[in-house]
Amino acid sequence: MRYPVTYRPAIPDDVDFCVETIIRAEKGRSDILPYARIFGLTEEEIAALLKEILLEDIEGQELALSSFTILMHNDEYAGACGSFIECINGVSSNRLKSDIFRHYIPAAKLEAALPVLQMLKPLNMVREPHTVQLESLYIIEKFRCMELYLDMVRTIAEGRIAQYPELNIKRSYAGFSEQNWFMGKAAARIGYRFHSELSIDNPEALKYISSLKRYVVMKQH
Repeated sequence: MRYPVTYRPAIPDDVDFCVETIIRAEKGRSDILPYARIFGLTEEEIAALLKEILLEDIEGQELALSSFTILMHNDEYAGACGSFIECINGVSSNRLKSDIFRHYIPAAKLEAALPVLQMLKPLNMVREPHTVQLESLYIIEKFRCMELYLDMVRTIAEGRIAQYPELNIKRSYAGFSEQNWFMGKAAARIGYRFHSELSIDNPEALKYISSLKRYVVMKQH
């Protein structure tokens, strides 16, 4: 690779970079931050909430500090990626995130967001228990290349599987918006295959998200 990197688990000092990773991954190739649009909060307010949530570190969903792996080039951040094992403690990631939002999002904001969340529900992945779920993939622009992206996906998925040999994990999944589907297609080079398409047939949703379609890829390990 042009810039060799090392991988390590995130630590509390990395929390701001993990927040940046989530926000940049959520925006993708647009200026729309879904969390801010859905809950009627500013990007700064969302960043502050994400920092609190990450530091609480609730295992089994993507908004946990321990879900993040950091890519380093020498002493410089090169990127980060979230990953977790679905239902590792017997509770789905969707349920965990729902509970987290109820705790952290102001009640009035959450109540106002319920119709929007219902509208966006078709984009929620149905996640298979005891599989690796990859989320919030981000590489800093100066390091960005397909070779590093594929190495990151492979290394992090295989690392999570090795972390839990007792679960005999056989599959890993990643989801991509329509704008970033080229990344999903590129993952075929390391064994990922198209799994499913999620979509919304309501242009009103584009007030809150940047794409009406999401594609999911899966790899047998």
